[in-house]
Amino acid sequence: MKKRILSLALVLMLCLGMSVPALAADSAMVGQVNTISLGSSDILAVVDTKGVLWVSAPNYQNLGLENRGTSPVFTKIMENVRTVSCGLWEHAVVKTDGSLWTFTTQGYYDKNDNYIERFTSKKIMDGVVSVSVSDDTYAAIKEDGSLWMWGKNSDGQLGNGTTNDSDIPVRVLENVVAVSCDRHNTAAITKDGSLWMWGDKSGLCNEYYGKNVGGSELQTVPIKIMENVRSVNCGGFVTTVVKTDSSLWVWGFNASGQMANGTAGWDTYKTPCKVMDNVVSVSNNSDVSAAVKADGSLWMWGQNDCGNVGNGYSGTVYSTQGIPYQLTPCKVLDNVAVVACGGFSTAAVKTDGSVWFWGRSSYLNGIGNDKDPYDFAMQTTPVQLKGITAKISSSASTSKPTPTPTPGITAEKVGGFNDVVKTDYFADSVLWAVDKGITAGTSKTTFSPNSTCTTAQILTFLWRSQGSPEPTSKTNTFTDIKESDYFYKAALWAKENNIVSRDSTVFNGNTPCTRSMAVLYIWRAAGFYAAEKHSNFTDVATTTIYAPAVDWAVEQGVTSGTSKTTFSPDTTCTRAQIVTFLYRAFSK
Repeated sequence: MKKRILSLALVLMLCLGMSVPALAADSAMVGQVNTISLGSSDILAVVDTKGVLWVSAPNYQNLGLENRGTSPVFTKIMENVRTVSCGLWEHAVVKTDGSLWTFTTQGYYDKNDNYIERFTSKKIMDGVVSVSVSDDTYAAIKEDGSLWMWGKNSDGQLGNGTTNDSDIPVRVLENVVAVSCDRHNTAAITKDGSLWMWGDKSGLCNEYYGKNVGGSELQTVPIKIMENVRSVNCGGFVTTVVKTDSSLWVWGFNASGQMANGTAGWDTYKTPCKVMDNVVSVSNNSDVSAAVKADGSLWMWGQNDCGNVGNGYSGTVYSTQGIPYQLTPCKVLDNVAVVACGGFSTAAVKTDGSVWFWGRSSYLNGIGNDKDPYDFAMQTTPVQLKGITAKISSSASTSKPTPTPTPGITAEKVGGFNDVVKTDYFADSVLWAVDKGITAGTSKTTFSPNSTCTTAQILTFLWRSQGSPEPTSKTNTFTDIKESDYFYKAALWAKENNIVSRDSTVFNGNTPCTRSMAVLYIWRAAGFYAAEKHSNFTDVATTTIYAPAVDWAVEQGVTSGTSKTTFSPDTTCTRAQIVTFLYRAFSK
C-alpha cells in the first residue's frame, strides 16, 4: 500500500507541476575518487587540484572561513581531501591519510535571541577508502573491504537487523568494493561482482521487490540481488546499475520517466530495464538520471522542472503546467569525466578539470539564465563555473574520450579498431598485445581501451604474455572458479607461481584491478627483482606488500606516479593501461 500511495503522489505532482526535493546520493567505489558532489539540498562541493575542499552555500560564507570568487562564492572547508560525499545538510570526506570526517553547520540562538551559525566537523574513523552519505545515513568502506554504517535507520537501511538509529558505526558486510545509500535503501557490490541491497523492499527488484516476509516491508539485513555488477547508485526508490559488460540498467518508480523508455506514470518497475550500452558511470536521484558513456558523452533523462536535465528546458512531453519531462536519454555534454545529480541540479567535471553546472542555482549566486516555476533561479544549459578546477582521478571516469580529429583530417585507426588511433599512447601496446595473442578486441571493430580491467583479465593477460604455460598442478583450490572459466588455467598458474597468494582460497576474478595490484602481479611474474632505489611516493608506505613492486615498476619504466609525490595505488586500471604496462615490462 505504501508504494502505491507514493506513486500516486508522484503522478499527481507530474500533472500539477508540483516540486518536491529529489532524493540524491553519491556512489562510493574503491579506487574511485569523488571530487565533486551535490546532495539533496543542492550544495556543491568540489575538491580542487591541490586537495582543498570548497563548498558553495550561503550558510558557509559568513563563518569566518576563507571565501573566494564572486559568481559563485566558494568557501574553503579543509585541506588534504581525497573524496567527498554530500547528503541533505550533512557531508563527509575521506582525507589523504585515510581518516573519515563529517561536517555541517549548526545554528542556535544566543541569550540575546541572535541567531548564530557555526561550522562543526568530527573525525569518525581511520583506514577508510570511500564514503557515501544521504539524509543522515552514512556508509564507509575501509581498507580491508569491510562496510560500516551509522545514522538514521527507519527503513533498516543500516543493514544491522534492526530499525534503530545508531550513532556508532556498525560492521555490515565484507569484501565490499562499492556502496550507495539513500534515505530508504543501501546497495553494495562485493568483490565477486554481486549486488547486495537492504532497506525498504519497495526499492528492491525482481522477486525481492516488496516481498512480505514475516509481515515486514523492510529488509533489515543485506540480501543478494544480482551478479556481474560494476557500479550502483540509489536515489529515492530509483536504482541504477552498470554491469560488468558496461550496460546500464534501472528499476523503481517511473513517475518522472526514470526508466528512460518514453513513458511516465503509475508503474513501478520491479524488473530492471536496460537503458543503454557502453556506460562507465551513472548518477541519479528520484527524478533525474545521468550517464557518462565510454566516449565521454553525458546523457540525461527525467523531470526537467528546474532545468536540471540541461537540454534548455525542453522535453519529450510536458505536464498540464508546462513542465518538461525528458522521457528518453538526450546528449547534454562531451568530454565528461564525472557527473553528480543533486536534488534540483546537476554538476559535472570535464576531463580538463573544469566544473560545469545546470539546474536550480539558489546556492550559486550570479548563476542562472531563467527562473523555474517555483520562482527560484535556474540554469537550463551547462555553464562553466569560473575560478575553480576539480582534481581528476584517472579512474574518475573509466574513459578518456578519443580526441576529436582536426576537421578534414581522419585519425588513422590501429589494428582495425574504431576506438584506437595511431596517436593514442597505447596504440603500439594494443598492436603488440593482439599480435602476441595476449588479448583481442571486444568485437571485430572495438578494443574498448577505456573499459575497467578486472583481476581475472589482468592475470589472464599476464599468463598469456608468459607463453600461456600449463599449470604444474591440475588441482583447483579456489572455491569461486570452475574449469570452464576462461581464466581457469591462468588462475592456477598465478597461484602456483605466488603471483597471487598461495594461501588464498578465493580468486575474486571480478574485482577491478588497481594500479597497486597491477604492478604487484607484473613484478612477481618478472621475478621479484629488487629496485636499486625507493620511489618515495607519499601514498605508498614502505610496509605495504606492493611497495617493492612500485619501486621496481618506476625504475623499469613500466609506469610512473600520477604526480611527483603520488602513485595513486587504489586507482583502477583500464584495458589500455594494463596492456601498456605489460608491453613496457615484457616486449623487449
